[in-house]
Amino acid sequence: MAETLTYDLISILRVLYRKRRMIVLGTIAAAVIAAIAALLWPQTWRAETIAIVSPPKYKETLSLVSNPFDVLTYQSIMLSDGQLDEVQRTLRWGSEAVRTLITPPELDRLKANPNIQDKALRLTPYQLIQNTNTTLLTELLIPEDDSDNPEYDIYIYSLSQLGADDLEALGGLDADELQDLTIFDLRKMLFASVSIVKETNLETIYSPVIRVSAEYDTGERARMLTNLWMLLFQYRSERTVRSIVMRQIDMFRERAVSKEKDLGTIETDWKNAQQEADLETLYADAASKWILLKGVAPVYKRVKQSKEEFDLEESDRPFMTEESQEWDSIQFNITAEYEKALLPQSQELKAEISFLKKQIERGASDELSMQLATAQDRLAALQSEIKSTSSALDKTLSQIRTYETKLRLQHIQLERARTAIEVLEPYLGEANLLEQNKDGRYSDISYNPAIKPDKRVFPKRTMMTACGLLVGLLLSCGWAFLQDIWAEVVRPESETQA
Repeated sequence: MAETLTYDLISILRVLYRKRRMIVLGTIAAAVIAAIAALLWPQTWRAETIAIVSPPKYKETLSLVSNPFDVLTYQSIMLSDGQLDEVQRTLRWGSEAVRTLITPPELDRLKANPNIQDKALRLTPYQLIQNTNTTLLTELLIPEDDSDNPEYDIYIYSLSQLGADDLEALGGLDADELQDLTIFDLRKMLFASVSIVKETNLETIYSPVIRVSAEYDTGERARMLTNLWMLLFQYRSERTVRSIVMRQIDMFRERAVSKEKDLGTIETDWKNAQQEADLETLYADAASKWILLKGVAPVYKRVKQSKEEFDLEESDRPFMTEESQEWDSIQFNITAEYEKALLPQSQELKAEISFLKKQIERGASDELSMQLATAQDRLAALQSEIKSTSSALDKTLSQIRTYETKLRLQHIQLERARTAIEVLEPYLGEANLLEQNKDGRYSDISYNPAIKPDKRVFPKRTMMTACGLLVGLLLSCGWAFLQDIWAEVVRPESETQA
């Protein structure tokens, strides 16, 4: 029966001691290999900064400036394909542009710039680029045919905003590597996260801070990539918010123009209606008919009554208040033509006819009968004239009421149109103020430029060497025991054959 191979502590220590040379050499070899691999492995450096979502103070008082986006929305914009594609294109164009600017004759033109000519000799080529205005950069880098192309605005902006160290790192990038750089590679190099904390048992976005970092093969390039990414993101945010503000400005101005046009139309209709109605003539005509008919003239007055009161029970009204009421009042005054008016004459004739009838009843008289007939004829003529005059007066009053109603409705429309324009005036004032603020900041993003990292994130040479040492020790020990087991298995077979 074959014996089972077992190890106790003494046998384990005996094997390790017997194979000590091989174990030590194997461990050292693994550690050396790990150290060499750590030295040869491509390095990765990470530069970090934070983006703060904080709206400018003037946004609290202006209505045309939209509310800031949510931090998660900004994070999505930062990591969107459009933003990463913009970073990729700017890296390629910017690297070639920097290499172009540091070579003659472009470098000589930078030194001849009158704005920095006095200190040009003390500046490095990259510092010259940093201190050059966008107008000269556009002349040197953009073809004349494409000078109006808005696509180059972001390139010139990023080149003018980067520091000298970042420009040097950008110009040192390999053109072939940049051509092979894809959006998927940038996704592995760029990171953005929002701080999340726990309030009670719920996870809530607490701080409007986006932590941003970028990785590259050197610390200078990692810092450059971080700053360039943030520059492009801030520029994109600024363009987005500014376009929203400009659309609102255009919308309110178009609305104001439309309201003013409507007001002009309503005012024209109002004036035409007033001329068509000619109420003053109708009022005079109605007044003359009224006086002709009744012999009195109506007088309209606006009565106003005010009363002061003081209420001790209401604490929010500690002072004496005044209440006023207004209403229309009408009075009738007797005119000088009262006796010649139709109705008073008819009343007198009726009284005269009644008196003549009583006289005739007492004693007939041809003279009284003739007077009665004459009075009755005059009364019939007056009644006919009263009827026609009353009909004409009613018609005139009806026309006045119709025109007054029409004018009142048009006046309401006119007041509404004026009110609509008055409502838009504050927005138009904001529009003028915002347009004067051409160089101001509309976006909600601010950040501090990243600094050069002092430690690489990969490879960790000490850790890799330690891991190699541990792995070498484990493999060497395992190989030692494997050799011992093999010797124990092979030796009994050879002894049996012998």
